[in-house]
Amino acid sequence: QDTECVLPQAALSESFRQLLDETSNLSRQARASWDEVGITEFITSGQPVAAYIKQRFSDFIVNEIDQNGTVVRLTSCLNPNPIEEKPLCEDRPSDEEILDQLKSLIDEHDGFVEFVKSEDSKEFTLGDVPEKDKRSLIHSLLKQYQAVSLFSQTFCNDGLKTVKICKGRPPSGNKFQGRKFSGDRPFLQMALHQENVETMKAINAVSQIVRLPVGRFAYAGNKDRRGVTTQLVTAFKLDAEQLIEALPRLR
Repeated sequence: QDTECVLPQAALSESFRQLLDETSNLSRQARASWDEVGITEFITSGQPVAAYIKQRFSDFIVNEIDQNGTVVRLTSCLNPNPIEEKPLCEDRPSDEEILDQLKSLIDEHDGFVEFVKSEDSKEFTLGDVPEKDKRSLIHSLLKQYQAVSLFSQTFCNDGLKTVKICKGRPPSGNKFQGRKFSGDRPFLQMALHQENVETMKAINAVSQIVRLPVGRFAYAGNKDRRGVTTQLVTAFKLDAEQLIEALPRLR
């Protein structure tokens, strides 16, 4: 016959206390000492203060240093080197003078004049215009003509340089497309400031709003998401005005 052994309450408390002491001793033995981890001295002799260090992402601040030793910071969202717009020429020739110049340049001048004055005709194609200077002058004069909105394009068919003239506005698209970059302007360097977002995700967002492939952007390394980081990014054939106009759409 089984019998139950009931210990007094005092015996239970003593046994539990011994168990706690043994557990505490094991914990102290398993914990590394300051000397074992390489800490031999403290700056002050006061009592330690319990605190959380580097808990928020804003506690991690990382700034690149460029080749000149300058800390990279985002100081402005304005273009430091804006392109000066050329003033409109006040002595622009009249439409009649422009039309006379075009007639002297175009062999099919009778058909061209009828095309300009007709409301039904939408496009007109010039024959072979092999001289580049002549084609450039035709394009320039067509842009200055104001009575009718005209735009033109050059096509090469079987070795012949033909000029197609259309009424209306050019096809819609990126207004910065086709812009010529001179000197060192093909490369645009900027400071990319990121808060709680990794570099690759930030670059993807910028490439989408400026409509350029990600491969056009170069940077020194991918910064982690958890932090506030600022680094240099170089973009190929990205216009500063284009980037500034797109910034409000960047989340």
